Amino acid sequence: MTWQGRRNRKPYFFIGLALNMISKIIMVAIMSVISRFLLLALVLIVLEIFITYLGIINLGKRLHDMDLNAWYGAIFNIVVLGWSIFSPESTIAMLINIVVGLGVLLIPGTNGENRYGKNPLEE
Repeated sequence: MTWQGRRNRKPYFFIGLALNMISKIIMVAIMSVISRFLLLALVLIVLEIFITYLGIINLGKRLHDMDLNAWYGAIFNIVVLGWSIFSPESTIAMLINIVVGLGVLLIPGTNGENRYGKNPLEE
């Protein structure tokens, strides 16, 4: 998977859903084996980081479809993740994440070709 290109809403949603489900399964596996098999837990943590990376690429391509730079998504994820880590009870961070996530999911991409490539719906 590369950062190049665009992704419309439908594939963005389904790829994000699949990555999220896999991520949750891995996190449950990490929590269940962390005290028994440290090596397996480390492998699962690396896999979780890779899946998170794929999710950021998915978001970046979706932002490309909206003619926005993918760095906005990466920076947003870092800020919200940091906010959630240092203030886990913060409902504001959760609400911002939901609103931005819905915006990225519901706002259509640009019509025709933009600086990131052709419209995926026209291919």
